[in-house]
Amino acid sequence: MKNEIVVRDEDPILLDGDVITMEAVFRQGFRWRDLFPIVSMVGTIVLILDRVSTTK
Repeated sequence: MKNEIVVRDEDPILLDGDVITMEAVFRQGFRWRDLFPIVSMVGTIVLILDRVSTTK
């Protein structure tokens, strides 16, 4: 989805019979794709802590 906002020199004037539309998209729930970055980050932190603790 792109944010398409057109900026003009002056604001358009609404006339009788003009139609204004607005679209809202709501993201629903927690998906498995949302879990991957969290698992990846935790894994990276565990590996870093393991490397740091074994080098002492």
